Amino acid sequence: MRLVYAVYNVSRPLIPPSLVDIHDAEPDPEEPNEKNRIIFREFATIKNIPPHPSSNLVIEVQVPKQGGQDKYVSYGWTVLNLFNSQYQFNRGIFKMPLYQSPTKADIDIRDLS
Repeated sequence: MRLVYAVYNVSRPLIPPSLVDIHDAEPDPEEPNEKNRIIFREFATIKNIPPHPSSNLVIEVQVPKQGGQDKYVSYGWTVLNLFNSQYQFNRGIFKMPLYQSPTKADIDIRDLS
């Protein structure tokens, strides 16, 4: 599985799609019979993004395409709003839902149920 991330302000890309290194799944210690945990522990410095409530980090989860060597397809996507309505950076630890593809980079975070 791999992750591709980008930063958008509405439909305008601020950071083009970038690939995070591929990682293999590992057993979850709470459910050892299932391979349902991947820890990426990736760090990236993203600079020069003007604060705006419509700036979003969009992350797409991709999995290998069946029968395709080195080809990946979208499994799902998620979005994180980078700034709040007071233009302050959102920081913390987040659990983000995975939405069904196709990825909607230009979505307003308020339109997600």
